[in-house]
Amino acid sequence: MGGSLFWRVLRESNLDAAMIAVQAFLGLGSPALDLDVTLLIQTALFVLLFVVVNYVLVKPYLKARDGREALTVGAREESKALDAESLALDAVYASSRQLALGEVEASRRKVIAQAKEEAQAIIDESRARVGAELKAKSERDLQDIHAARKESAQTVKLLGAEICQKLCGESGR
Repeated sequence: MGGSLFWRVLRESNLDAAMIAVQAFLGLGSPALDLDVTLLIQTALFVLLFVVVNYVLVKPYLKARDGREALTVGAREESKALDAESLALDAVYASSRQLALGEVEASRRKVIAQAKEEAQAIIDESRARVGAELKAKSERDLQDIHAARKESAQTVKLLGAEICQKLCGESGR
């Protein structure tokens, strides 16, 4: 009824009548609020429903959410601690690795130097031995050469005397 009056007044373009129709349509012109037992019952039912929903749904949900959040926060904190520990261990590993590499390099240099010394000692010993052997062989060869020269000189003298005898002996005949 209020709606049709509203449209009819709008069609007629009567502004005062339109304002009255709008107030009637919105219920602004109705009598003051009636407080009776129904309002108290509705309020009690709302409070009861609020308490039940709070204990049955809201509190368990909030407890589960807080528990999950605590687990997540704990896991995040543990993750951060493990990350920090892994970075510290990585730094320790890197420094240990560098130290070990330095020790290995020093050991390698020491072994190479020792091997060079041993090789040089072997070379020097071999040179000395070979030198002594060459000197002894040279001396033997020189002695053999001198002995061969003496023998050759004697053989030449004997042959020269024989040739002289043969030549002189034939010429004296």
